[in-house]
Amino acid sequence: MESIVSVGVVFSLVLGPLLVRRWLDGRQASALALRACIGHALRVKFHGEPLLSLEVRPPMPWRAGRVILSAPRGMERLLAAAWSTVAGRVPEGYLIVVPAPGRASRPLRQHPAAA
Repeated sequence: MESIVSVGVVFSLVLGPLLVRRWLDGRQASALALRACIGHALRVKFHGEPLLSLEVRPPMPWRAGRVILSAPRGMERLLAAAWSTVAGRVPEGYLIVVPAPGRASRPLRQHPAAA
């Protein structure tokens, strides 16, 4: 009986992480395929590479997937032009996130102790 339990424990220690990694890789692959589909549609719409940043995060059991669309400061009109193209291709279970335009980032200051 002990040998059966020990074999089960060893298999779960070996196969468990492999199965979890395969599951995560499958989700990431579907997110990358969605990013490619949306990116292609945006390139067709704008007749070239637009000044938009597109990131797709896969859904997980505890949160919805996210399609994060952002533009450089001053180019927010591109987001409005791209909205219908992106919204038409986002499947159920994903949220479209457009970060609010903020101030330009400042360089990090060095900590006094590190100087």
